[in-house]
Amino acid sequence: MSESIKKTKRKALSWDKEYKDPGVSDLRLHLENLTKTKSVGNIEIFRLCLSIGYQSGLKRPTPPRATDAVRIEDLKETDSALFMMVALDDSKDSSILLDEDRIYDIVEQYAAQGLMILCQEMKNQPSFTDWLKETLFKNLRKQMSSK
Repeated sequence: MSESIKKTKRKALSWDKEYKDPGVSDLRLHLENLTKTKSVGNIEIFRLCLSIGYQSGLKRPTPPRATDAVRIEDLKETDSALFMMVALDDSKDSSILLDEDRIYDIVEQYAAQGLMILCQEMKNQPSFTDWLKETLFKNLRKQMSSK
């Protein structure tokens, strides 16, 4: 008998309350300036936070349940695949793929760590935009060299 996937009852992912305000809105402004667009959404900011947190190898505690980050119904298949890969790598247990809540907990923990790092760097870097571009470039170069 095969196990079925435990679907979540969550409506959305959550931001880490400690760094959400003004962190998310400040990040949005930096990313809009960097990309020269008028609308950087929560999903783009969440992905950035997730990638920075995941690259650090550190996680913060799971944020309290809220519906203030990204609505689950707005996630694309690529987001779900990314989240599953992160959760699988983190847990080293394929059974995690059967529990959406556990997957979301892990990505929220990494995103919370990433948001914390980004908020600290926005305060400490003379040019946060230059720091962010260099960090993303280093992470990409590291990924490419490991293949």
